[in-house]
Amino acid sequence: MTLPLDAAAKCDKNAAVWNPLCGITPNAGAWGSELSSKVSVLLSGIWWLVLVACVAAVLLSFAQWAWARQVSHSESEMAAGTKHLKRSGVAFGCAVFASSVITAIINVVQ
Repeated sequence: MTLPLDAAAKCDKNAAVWNPLCGITPNAGAWGSELSSKVSVLLSGIWWLVLVACVAAVLLSFAQWAWARQVSHSESEMAAGTKHLKRSGVAFGCAVFASSVITAIINVVQ
């Protein structure tokens, strides 16, 4: 038996396949505004920690590279510092990009 693709999406009790969850949508407000606000504060705090960790990694990697360049004059340490600086820079860029994408998605959904 084949059904058209839109048959499952319709809320028709007489359809060959009836969706028992028809008309039910997710609602975060069901738990109350106090819990929702606490969850948003917790998530924003975690996101702040991620961004701070990324910035700290970029600064420490830059310091490692600068020390290897100015003090030790070691090519292998400069290469390691450059590698860490690139990785931490990409991680920071991804974190900033992810926050922009998540913000855009939330604004479109609301």
